[in-house]
Amino acid sequence: MRLAVTLSAFFLLVTAASAAPVDLGRAEGSLVINGKSTPLRFAYARYDNSVLEGSARDLVVLLTDRQVAPSALANSSELLRLESGGQLVLVEVRLTESGQPVRLAFHKGKKSISAMQFDAKSIVVTAAAVEGTVGIDHILLGDKVVIRVRFRAPIGAGSVSIPAPEIVDATTMFTPPPRSQQSGAHALPRGGGEPGKVWRAYDAALRKNDNATLFQLVTAAAADRLRSDRTVSMKVAFRPRKVEIVSGNVNGDIATLQVRGTALKTGSTATTRIGTVTLKKEYGAWKVDDEEWKTAQSF
Repeated sequence: MRLAVTLSAFFLLVTAASAAPVDLGRAEGSLVINGKSTPLRFAYARYDNSVLEGSARDLVVLLTDRQVAPSALANSSELLRLESGGQLVLVEVRLTESGQPVRLAFHKGKKSISAMQFDAKSIVVTAAAVEGTVGIDHILLGDKVVIRVRFRAPIGAGSVSIPAPEIVDATTMFTPPPRSQQSGAHALPRGGGEPGKVWRAYDAALRKNDNATLFQLVTAAAADRLRSDRTVSMKVAFRPRKVEIVSGNVNGDIATLQVRGTALKTGSTATTRIGTVTLKKEYGAWKVDDEEWKTAQSF
């Protein structure tokens, strides 16, 4: 089941027959967050070569408010520096090789925001370029977000090597800098700190079947697993209740939470379930990457 379905009711597109084609490497549109608009004028694209050999590649489209030097496009750290310094607004669109929507991501300050549901229309992919229109009109993490962009981007050389994480919002252009060396893990505060808040929000979204929120709280790798897992609803039905965070630690960009909850066995007998939750930082934001539950007599 592919959750990256399109939204069609809200997006008014300029008819292709009446609209002049966008120049190569250009975009026409804007990113609007809570009424504040930023024009998006430039478009770049490349294939994600981080996938295993023989696997289908995704096509990454980067829409920006200003021109980006090729050296910056080939250097994830440089892109992050430009964005964090307020010099660049980035909207990343991930498509399949055939042009089907996968993921849309952008940043508001240091907050990473992504969506699996967005509109993608008139997408045409050739050997040299990709063009089309993408957009979204939704409340994401409490922010009213409207994106409407028409673009035509040249597809860059696939030989450009950008280190891929575990994957960051399914992109190579938004990859964070390499993890700094850490002296060791240290304990999180009571309740798990920021990673704990993210996991509790994830747990609530999972139980409510709130996919719009859920996919903003997980890593891209976890999102891929959720999209292909046809047993998610069954797992949620048997998910432990009254969950709580017992302890946690963080080591660089990886946090681990020890959690517990109760589950009902045959005959309505309550049993304790313990879990280990792994969270990773993707582009500066904690995201749930994995969790494992098992039954225990005590914790």
